[in-house]
Amino acid sequence: MNFKKVLGVTLKNIKRSGWSTATSVIVMTLTFFVSSLFIISAYISNIVLRHLESKAQVTAFFKDSSAEESIISTKKSLEETDLTAEVVYVSKEEALKIYMGQHKSEPLLLESISSSIFPASLDVRAKNIKDLPILAGMLEKVEGVEEVVYYKDVIATFQKWADTVKYAGLFLVGVLGLISILVVLVTISSAIHSKKEEIVVMRLIGASDWHIRGPFLAQGIFYGVGSAFISMVFIGAILPFIYPYFNNVFSGIPIPAFTVFTVLALLGIELVFGALLGAFGSIIALRKYLKI
Repeated sequence: MNFKKVLGVTLKNIKRSGWSTATSVIVMTLTFFVSSLFIISAYISNIVLRHLESKAQVTAFFKDSSAEESIISTKKSLEETDLTAEVVYVSKEEALKIYMGQHKSEPLLLESISSSIFPASLDVRAKNIKDLPILAGMLEKVEGVEEVVYYKDVIATFQKWADTVKYAGLFLVGVLGLISILVVLVTISSAIHSKKEEIVVMRLIGASDWHIRGPFLAQGIFYGVGSAFISMVFIGAILPFIYPYFNNVFSGIPIPAFTVFTVLALLGIELVFGALLGAFGSIIALRKYLKI
């Protein structure tokens, strides 16, 4: 039996299945839709986390009595530790400029403001985010340091949230994937039972294993590939709404736009995964109910 004949028989089987086909496609489409959302969320979470880690820093504020030479000396000492990626000295005057730039649209906040009310500071960025507590401890021991601030809780909270999304997503996709395999298994099993007499006749006249198995295997693959394609149509339709939402939630963090190439790459992955999922369900059914 050539490919054209296998395809013809497969389409006939799909039409005969009716509600079973609809159920299989709906369940598998849901599986791929959730999988796509999970992949997109994991991708964006990773970008946000990397951005937060790159910006994470310890800031040490110095007392007004601290001499600039002493602060510069501390800066050099930190740069020599091999723990820092960058150490920036912010003088009182520079702190005033930063403040004025941030509040230039609010003139009331700029009245009677002078550099004397701003402390000099050192902004320290670590090579490895895990070294931030070490650097904070070092700065706390420096004479003249009034306060040490670093936003470890922000990163730790986001990391926890990202991990929760990752593991919950993997669990949900795993459960839906298992359900999809079971649905394909039941659908193909029903198709085998409905053609039981026809299969017996085909065996008697010497039909090959491929002649009998091929259409059922192709049927499962069709469910997987078709469901993956339908899922990506829905994903493509909602992406223009998802992207602005993530940009608003994570404002200030550059999140790359989803290009046509990105969507096509995701479609390719899901088509392959769909074919494998459908084929796996079909193979289980064939081994169990069609022992040839």
